[in-house]
Amino acid sequence: MIDPIRSLTFGTGLKFQEFTITYSDLTTAGLTQAINLVTLPAGSGFILGVRLKHSVQFAAPVATSLTVSVGSSAAGAAGYASAWQILSVAVADTTFQMTTQFNRGTAAAEIVQATFTAIGGNVNTMTAGSVTIGVLYGVPTDPTSW
Repeated sequence: MIDPIRSLTFGTGLKFQEFTITYSDLTTAGLTQAINLVTLPAGSGFILGVRLKHSVQFAAPVATSLTVSVGSSAAGAAGYASAWQILSVAVADTTFQMTTQFNRGTAAAEIVQATFTAIGGNVNTMTAGSVTIGVLYGVPTDPTSW
């Protein structure tokens, strides 16, 4: 699990956390790697939105594509944020992906993950890159009231 770089709590049940993942966090000698971000508690968690923003363009000697998506095993790898290209897209103030959605978590505890998918080379062959993922989520104080 990646530690958040920023964590804000609004009242008793709304949280925003940001996680920065760099190329050195991509250690899998394969085309995909999932990195755990946050755990939604059983029966009560929901996602309000996800923001993806890279601050250093990813680079690799042989890979032709690298995308990042946000989801879970229950919602699918892109259940909360669809795949976003971070290898061939230049960094700019206006280059980001933001979702506005209200997604209910499952009855079981759910781990929200960032999934990196490479084409043409393994994810651990990246030589540069940094992406920050912000997750806005809610955890009601009394899930039985839903």
